[in-house]
Amino acid sequence: MTTFIDYLKSIHAKDYQGTDDDMSDSFDAWLERQDGNDLIDHAEQMVATQNKRIEKLMELIVEAIGELNVIKEMAKV
Repeated sequence: MTTFIDYLKSIHAKDYQGTDDDMSDSFDAWLERQDGNDLIDHAEQMVATQNKRIEKLMELIVEAIGELNVIKEMAKV
């Protein structure tokens, strides 16, 4: 699972133009410009993204269980 700081780094990286050597300093400066509301918005976006991933994973698990049940029934015959 992605940490919040890693998530923020990925947001920063999307618009970053420069060298890898300067990226860390650029991120620190970008982070300092974020206010509380910006950070709350980013956190809400991260949670929403992770919730979608969890929902998809749960769908896949339910599907796999259904397939296992079919295999079990077929094995009984």
